[in-house]
Amino acid sequence: MAAVTAAMVKELRESTGAGMMECKKALTETDGDMDKAIDWLREKGLAQAAKKAGRIAAEGAVVAYMTPCGCTGALVEVNCETDFVANTDNFKNFANAVAKHVALANPADLDELMKQKFVDDESKTIEDMVSDATVAIGEKITVRRFARYETEGVVSSYIHMGGRIGVLIEVNCETDFVANGEPFGNFVKGVAAVVAKENPADVDALMGCPWVTGNGTVKDAKDELFLAIRENMSIRRFARIADGFSVPYVHMKGKIGVIVNLTVEGCDATEIGKDIAMQIAALNPRFWDKSQVTQDVLDEEKEVMLGQMANDPKMANKPDQVKEKIVMGKLNKFYAENCLLQQAFVKDGDVSVEQYMNNAAKALGGKVSFNTAVRFEKGEGIEKKQENFAAEIASMVNGNK
Repeated sequence: MAAVTAAMVKELRESTGAGMMECKKALTETDGDMDKAIDWLREKGLAQAAKKAGRIAAEGAVVAYMTPCGCTGALVEVNCETDFVANTDNFKNFANAVAKHVALANPADLDELMKQKFVDDESKTIEDMVSDATVAIGEKITVRRFARYETEGVVSSYIHMGGRIGVLIEVNCETDFVANGEPFGNFVKGVAAVVAKENPADVDALMGCPWVTGNGTVKDAKDELFLAIRENMSIRRFARIADGFSVPYVHMKGKIGVIVNLTVEGCDATEIGKDIAMQIAALNPRFWDKSQVTQDVLDEEKEVMLGQMANDPKMANKPDQVKEKIVMGKLNKFYAENCLLQQAFVKDGDVSVEQYMNNAAKALGGKVSFNTAVRFEKGEGIEKKQENFAAEIASMVNGNK
């Protein structure tokens, strides 16, 4: 049996919102398998708003805060009981205050965050603020999870020939100081322009492509910039779309980049594409359309739903055919949460993204259909080296003795 570590319990707790002991038991019962542990909690009804990591809760909000310099930002998910409360100014102000605090105070985890004194009012802790908000709003309020980052690198976009060719590219460097500098920014834009023009097969091929000035290659330009800024840089990945009409969107100064590709007839779909790209940047849907949901995913969801009903005394004895109808109804909610075109449009929750797209195109006298999209989040999947400054100083001191 796999050993259940504190880190595993913490990860599961942040992913599901379930209690610590329940998370530990779930991991023990499933031999440390994180996905199965999430399903186990959902079946037992212990993760009432359970979403796998990366999904957005239905009640509450995800808010962002960026420092004025653009070098530090925070993303925070705060939950409440109803969408009505989630749309009130009181709730939004509270969520924004927590995001600002996370960016400035840099808590290690949720437990530390709750104990910290609020950066704008040291007479209160964040835990006090949560209690105050719960009393004032009249619903249970929880800070579910957060992420804090300091930018080191850039996600950039480039659109060529009026939307006929779209490029999304991620270039990484060592520090946010360099990432926010003009020389690095110009280099990234130049690389994106080369990708659009030359259509390289991969990053290795890109390095040998002619540079935008006509002098040397992309590798030569990268080496020349290294001599000027003295930091390692890497062109991590890119995506190029040459068909249809492409619209870019870059969020939070290069933290997230999206390109949406549409088929357009008889209208300018730039604003439509931008709105859809913003939706993708914010909610990061697992699928573009419900037709893309594979049978194994549907089978897994059905199994979880049936497990929940088996553990519910009111549902356990219902006939199988009744349970099956209930499951089919719940799958519609799954599509609405996980599939872009079926999601509620962020700017108007009364219509889906697909309905918004069709209505907006009709109002412009044309037709628009969604083809595909690409979303890059800077640094995703990269394990960042953790520096222990105190240990480094101690080592230097001991070495000089």
